[in-house]
Amino acid sequence: MLLVRDSGAVAVQAPLRGPGDARECFTRSGIDLSSEAVETLWAIVLDCRMRMIALTQIARGTLTTCPTSARSIAQVVLAANGTAVILAHNHPSGDPTPSAEDVEATRRVKEALAAIEIALLDHIVVGDDRSISMREAGLF
Repeated sequence: MLLVRDSGAVAVQAPLRGPGDARECFTRSGIDLSSEAVETLWAIVLDCRMRMIALTQIARGTLTTCPTSARSIAQVVLAANGTAVILAHNHPSGDPTPSAEDVEATRRVKEALAAIEIALLDHIVVGDDRSISMREAGLF
C-alpha cells in the first residue's frame, strides 16, 4: 500500500474532481496500467475531503480477468482510514470497453461498500491509449 502522507510520494493535495484527476494520481505515482501484461486492479483511497490518501494494488489476475472481492477492497480503504474509493483496472487487450463482468462486479462492490459507509466513486478501465470511466458512461 502506498500511503501518501507517510511515504513522501508525490501526493495529489487538491480534491479529486473527476476521472482526469484519478488518472493523474497514477501518472504522478509512476504507475502505467496500460503497460501491464495481465489485468491488475488498483484502488485510489480518498479521505472525507476527496484527497488521495493511498494508492494500492488490490489484485493481479490473468490476461482476461482479475478476481477480487468487496472485502479486499474494504480492508484497504479501512486500513487507510478512507471514506471513498476509486477503482481502476487495465485490459491487456488494449480495448478499455468494460465487459459485462466488469459492470456486474462493480455494481456488487458498490452495494457492499455502501453498506459499510464507503463510497465507490468510479471504476476506470484502462486500455492502450485511452480509458473509460464507468461512472461517466452510466454503467453503475
